[in-house]
Amino acid sequence: MSMENTESTIIQPNIKFIEEILLKKITVLNLNSPHDYRLLNRTKISKKFFVNNKINRPIYQKIFDDLTANIPKQTAILKVWGREITIENSYQNIVVFDFFELCGNNYSSADYQQICQKYSIIFLKNIPKLTPDYLNEIRRFTLFIDEAYLRGNVIFFLSQKSLKNYHEITKYANYFSRTISRINEIISDQY
Repeated sequence: MSMENTESTIIQPNIKFIEEILLKKITVLNLNSPHDYRLLNRTKISKKFFVNNKINRPIYQKIFDDLTANIPKQTAILKVWGREITIENSYQNIVVFDFFELCGNNYSSADYQQICQKYSIIFLKNIPKLTPDYLNEIRRFTLFIDEAYLRGNVIFFLSQKSLKNYHEITKYANYFSRTISRINEIISDQY
């Protein structure tokens, strides 16, 4: 057998094996998606924290619409320690939460861990002016931000107040300064 003949045999795939054995024994899954989420980092969406006003609401909504285009909205059930958490606004790996839906329920850090594990992109809207009346919600918000920060989740915020106004919270919740620092990093281009 010549060397030339051997090389062509090695390079040529064995089509008979693929068609008659391999394709009959495996299930072929189509992993195509209308979105390439890797592009999220490349497109440099530089603004992720929005003050809720007539200028910013359409921008926030457009980012959401662009990321969820052609993805059907679903209700998801997450199981945490034998309990079920119902997630109403789930879009594959994207989720939308109202602030009180996320921070007004009796969620623990384990709940936020499951949420941040399932969803890589989180839209958090209707964040109110946080006052001493919301100490429980502020603590849960801190737990959520800690978990999202540790997992590298992308978060888009829609808040009543600018991030600069969040420093007022540290007067009655001194631990919140770390939360502000983490939010600043989450919304940065380097995150």
